[in-house]
Amino acid sequence: MADLDLKPEEINALRGAIKIHGLVRLLVWPMMMANTMDLDSSDGRSQTILAPRALHHGGLLADEQCLVQMAAHELVHHAQDEARGGTVLRTFFPQHRGFTLGGRLAMVEGHAHWVDQQVTTRLFGQPVDAHQRARRSWRHRLHSAMPGIRRFGPGRDSYVQGAQLIEHAVAAGGTDLVNRVWKDTSLLPSQEEITDPDAWIRRIAF
Repeated sequence: MADLDLKPEEINALRGAIKIHGLVRLLVWPMMMANTMDLDSSDGRSQTILAPRALHHGGLLADEQCLVQMAAHELVHHAQDEARGGTVLRTFFPQHRGFTLGGRLAMVEGHAHWVDQQVTTRLFGQPVDAHQRARRSWRHRLHSAMPGIRRFGPGRDSYVQGAQLIEHAVAAGGTDLVNRVWKDTSLLPSQEEITDPDAWIRRIAF
């Protein structure tokens, strides 16, 4: 972040975001059943946290197929982190890095969702969708219904539209076409390209 030329109002906004970070976790914890991050790691490698209490409230703790889907999804994030090397994707200021938050989420979560659908289809004969199978607890539903709570994480569209984008790209140019994005943030899809895969493919297929 030190390499960014931030305006005073952006610095103040960042300070505010850091201050409320702990409060946000209190609000969203029933929905954070699994999370992969590269924070607080002594060796700089990403880590995955699975939260049994959140899995219980999310209705997935006793569903083996959904747990497999979730594990596959989070393992993909480790592969993404390895593939991107030093490329910055997680940032408070994507506009300064030349991409949009929506484009990053569609790529990162859409790619992981596409893979978890491939994995569960191979293992169980059909794709598994934890979103449809889960029986949420009242606490999960209560937190999910809080106004504005969805702004603190990727929306459902990031997974569904992102996976459709990846599927289209893989069909057109194979996984090599998709994987070049991890090293070059300029190849991330724009907001318009998320719903127009052909336009994105034409731009990155050089």
